[in-house]
Amino acid sequence: MQSFLINSPSRPRTASPLLPLMYRPEAERRGTAFPAVPALLATQLQLEMLLSGCSVDLREAAGIIGNDLGATLEIFRRAGEESGVHTRLVDCLASLGTDVWMETLCANTVERVAPSSGKLGELTAFWEHGRQIAYACWLIAEQSELVCPEEAYLVGLLHEAATLPALLAWSEASCVGDLPVPWSKTAAAQLAFHWQLPEYLQVSLAAPQESPLCKEMLRTAHFWSRGDSCLLDHTA
Repeated sequence: MQSFLINSPSRPRTASPLLPLMYRPEAERRGTAFPAVPALLATQLQLEMLLSGCSVDLREAAGIIGNDLGATLEIFRRAGEESGVHTRLVDCLASLGTDVWMETLCANTVERVAPSSGKLGELTAFWEHGRQIAYACWLIAEQSELVCPEEAYLVGLLHEAATLPALLAWSEASCVGDLPVPWSKTAAAQLAFHWQLPEYLQVSLAAPQESPLCKEMLRTAHFWSRGDSCLLDHTA
C-alpha cells in the first residue's frame, strides 16, 4: 500500500479538533512498563534498503514506518523517552537518529513472535486492518479539511492498539507494574502513555467518545473499508 504520510500538506499547528480541551490521561499517575510491540520484517528490510543510499529521506522513512502499526508505536515510545512527546513520526525520527530507530525496530518482528503464539495470520490481518482504516481516515480528512490528514491517518492506524496485549498474549509476568485486567479504558490510557503518544492519539485510543469528530471519522472509515466507499462523498 502506498504511504500517505510522505505527502502530508503543511498546515498551521492549531489545537486539534480531535482533542477535548480538558482531557488528561490518568495513566500519568501509574507506572507500568509493557513489552515492545513487534514490527513487520518487511518494514525492517525496506528501511535497510533506504539506509543503504547516500542520504536518508526522513519523510520517506516515516512513510515506511507509518505503514506498520508496531513500528509506529515503538518509534513514538522511543522518541518520547529520549526527547519528549512528538506529534509527527518524521519529528520522532529526526530526534532519534538512524542508529537508534533501527536498533528499536530490529528488536523483534511479527514473524518471530507469531510462531510461538500460532497467530501469524491473525497478527498480519490486524496490521493490515489498521492500514486500511488509516487510509480511509486520510481520505476523509482530505475531503473535510477539518482535521490534519496525517493526524487522521495515525488515528486510524492505531485505533485498536489497546487490544494488542490480548492479541500478543502479554501476561502480568511480562509487564512491570500494575496490569489492569481485563483491558479497559484505564488500561488503554496506560498503554497510550507508555507509548508516549501525543494527546490526540491518547484520546482516540483511550476515550474516543470524548471526541465526536474522531468517533464519526472512524465509523465512516470502517464502512469504507467494507466497500461502502460512496459514504466518503458525504463527509466533505
